[in-house]
Amino acid sequence: MYANDFNGQNCHTGGSGLGKCTRPGRSCPNDLYGKKMIVYPRLKDDLLFALASGFDSNNPTDGYNLLKLRLYGVCLEECPKRGEYICNYEYEAKLNAQFVNATARQAHVESW
Repeated sequence: MYANDFNGQNCHTGGSGLGKCTRPGRSCPNDLYGKKMIVYPRLKDDLLFALASGFDSNNPTDGYNLLKLRLYGVCLEECPKRGEYICNYEYEAKLNAQFVNATARQAHVESW
């Protein structure tokens, strides 16, 4: 059992270029096969948004269920190391196309 990313696609799915989406009406074109880990780069923002939107894990109508939270997750092959950046799949593909050299790509990201 693997987590769902920000698109609702299960991590470690694909291989054919398509993965299983858990949100109705959404397509999940990302090949996430081999990406078994998930990271939540916006966790603080997601939790603050949920609270501001009225989510209450102590409220019986929410079912005392933290699984109802929608978190922005990105599937990865391994846990990120200290100082590594995390991008969504679309921007990661753009960076990879623009910077063939990993060192140049990292230098570009660090210049932000």
